[in-house]
Amino acid sequence: MFQTRFTLHMFAYKHRVVSALDKMVSDAFSHADKYLETQGDKDDERTYSLTKCTENMGAFIRLNDSVLHRIRDFPLGKDPQKNQHIEAARLLVERIDKRRLYKLVHEIKNYNNQGAKMTGKQIEEEIVTLGNNFEREDIYVQVAKFDFGMGEENPLKYLNVFSKTDPDKAFPYNQNMVSKLLLPGIFSEKIVRVYCKAEDECKKTAIKEAAVKWEEKLTAATSAKQGN
Repeated sequence: MFQTRFTLHMFAYKHRVVSALDKMVSDAFSHADKYLETQGDKDDERTYSLTKCTENMGAFIRLNDSVLHRIRDFPLGKDPQKNQHIEAARLLVERIDKRRLYKLVHEIKNYNNQGAKMTGKQIEEEIVTLGNNFEREDIYVQVAKFDFGMGEENPLKYLNVFSKTDPDKAFPYNQNMVSKLLLPGIFSEKIVRVYCKAEDECKKTAIKEAAVKWEEKLTAATSAKQGN
């Protein structure tokens, strides 16, 4: 059961393509947020931005796939800043429709095994300083965590089971009943995924090169720390 959970997260819920789509939808919503207003309950005359829809149940239940259609059809006005955000949101929705997704250019596995604890945004900042020919807004770094449901802990240690001979009493699961071939050495890992948001091939190459430099820097620092 725990291995199945891990597999579903690795190959479905947090698959690299799913993560790219999640981020693109999130970015589109961020651009359209305060302009894409939603009506609240019948007795509420107010409208709510995307991030404020959680404050009203009537507005919240209207947040379905139609949001993307509303972004596509949202009219432009005379406010240049508003138009800029709406056009940026439209472009992202169009890219999703045509599967022109954020591109995964580099991946670092076993990140937590190296003793590193930086967040995605912190890694983004470091990669930007190591590269050129791309901007801060061109890069997205995800630190994806995978485990068996209890972080670094073995969940079987906390599992109580019942016996057919004594169905009214629960007792700790016997760890010796599990084959050592099935139990992993660790129960949690993190993967660093570096994406290029831009569609420009030169920027994709530049971000990949900078990400490789950052990984080499991380590996060297980890080796030096272990040596000490």
